[in-house]
Amino acid sequence: MRRSSLVLCVLLAFALNATLFAQQQPAPPPQQPATASPQVWMGGNPTPGQNESSVPPSQPVITVKGVCGSTIGNSTPPAGGEACVTTVTREEFEKLVAAVNTNNQPLRPEVRRSLGLGLAELVVWADAATKAGIEKDPSYQETMKLVRVRTLHDMYLQRLQQQAGNASPQELQNYYNQNVAKYQELKLQRIFIPGNSPAGPGDSNFYTKAQQLAATLQERAAKGEDFGALQKEAYGTLGLASPPPSIEMGAIRKGMLRPEEEKEVSGLEVGQVTKVITETSGFLIFKVESKQAQPFDQVKDAVTRDMVRSKVDAKIKEVNAAAHADLDTQYFATAPPAPSAAPTLGPPR
Repeated sequence: MRRSSLVLCVLLAFALNATLFAQQQPAPPPQQPATASPQVWMGGNPTPGQNESSVPPSQPVITVKGVCGSTIGNSTPPAGGEACVTTVTREEFEKLVAAVNTNNQPLRPEVRRSLGLGLAELVVWADAATKAGIEKDPSYQETMKLVRVRTLHDMYLQRLQQQAGNASPQELQNYYNQNVAKYQELKLQRIFIPGNSPAGPGDSNFYTKAQQLAATLQERAAKGEDFGALQKEAYGTLGLASPPPSIEMGAIRKGMLRPEEEKEVSGLEVGQVTKVITETSGFLIFKVESKQAQPFDQVKDAVTRDMVRSKVDAKIKEVNAAAHADLDTQYFATAPPAPSAAPTLGPPR
């Protein structure tokens, strides 16, 4: 692939990311397209009710008049006074989109059209840049080195992810069996002790009182006292008029708690109580009422994602461990801290 073609693919990837993001946004009011020069024609667009698959693969779906010798598509030299024409067939366009649409996200018709117009614009500008001699610019040559290295990095990671995702049903089942603790469903109870006084930040003693109370209640909870009674006692002791929250949290699965909470809860057996967990608004104490592994069929998608991540992470560590980079400490030294300003005595002169 020529360098300019690689740049076009990279830029198309940016365009694809932007248009896929735009799919999630409200559509703006329709506007009349501005007249472009060179002229761009989006041929082969399906009529209402027509599926794009009815467009033959060899049919041009983008035609750019006034561009010759593009590295994308096919160019027809001028003849009989007509301008050069560059065309991109449906097959060529879909191959380019597939190369950068690594997540294989479905494209709405308006998104596909936006990508087509974006590609046509890139072809026009690449042609203008080539005529201006940009490819001979030393900065262009250096940039292409970085583009090549970055593209190799990204495409290799994509291949690793694809290979890791091609797991057999037995391999997925084995991963689930070996990591079944990840897919447990917990039933928890929780005591919440507010740390902020209803009177406002001026009540400095409230937080200290709540903190001491949380430690006392945790010791009693660990000895088996009822969570509901302890929760009511917490609000009563702190003089809070609002009703205490429910202690029942229902079924909790991995990722539903904050990381520090999940870390404390995940290592407990049924009936055990966590230490006091401090958060911004107060203090928490959890108790594990039950643990039950979710059936494989219910968590198959999560198992697949976890296994792919595990395989890719292992390969990343292997690749990084196979080489070692050293930076010249003199050249890459961190900047010394800026000297502090000397104290000024008296008004400046």
